[in-house]
Amino acid sequence: MKRLSGMVRLEGNIHIPSYPDDSRPARPGPGSASPAVFLDRDGVIVEEVGNVTHPGQLCVLPHVPEAVARLQERYLVIVATNQAAVGMGLITEAGLLEVHREMAGRLYSRGAFLDGICYCPHRPGAALAAYDVQCGCRKPQPGMLVTAAARWGVDMSRSFMVGDRQGDMDAARAAGVRGIRVGASPAKQHRGVLSAPDLAGAADIILSTTGGMPEKGAG
Repeated sequence: MKRLSGMVRLEGNIHIPSYPDDSRPARPGPGSASPAVFLDRDGVIVEEVGNVTHPGQLCVLPHVPEAVARLQERYLVIVATNQAAVGMGLITEAGLLEVHREMAGRLYSRGAFLDGICYCPHRPGAALAAYDVQCGCRKPQPGMLVTAAARWGVDMSRSFMVGDRQGDMDAARAAGVRGIRVGASPAKQHRGVLSAPDLAGAADIILSTTGGMPEKGAG
């Protein structure tokens, strides 16, 4: 089984997994405007279990590695996750890095790659004063998506956000990307928001549209 032996490095509030050069799909070059699929973490990639404070608590949901592997052929795949547990003092930012290293490693072992993991550690009223701020990155604010767009040169008009909460959909709308809500009943859906049972279903919707990067060998 493949293992992720490289580092997950930190750029601001972004974790960047490092993979063997010959193992990942070709990524767009500098200056390219490429579409992305932004993914919420809890309830989309891993099981929703409350505040994850240790890598051993992670449980990757069924069919997620396969869905990510399909998406990565045509899109950048970037996680955007609120992690108020940091501000609550339940986990340090160093501990969160280890959680995300484990998550990226489990996906990698099944052929799935993440381009980056953006996180927001803030929350108004946080127990730790440094994180008790009204920020622009905590969803439903679009800051994480906007920051990722600048970092990777994302074409937001061809991009998607997949999440399980209304805040994810609000962030998508504010950032100018299309939202797909997973796991919600039709009664909870709002106008203009697509729905799918899970990430695999969302990937079906995304890949049925035009606008992704050209497939390998195309053109």
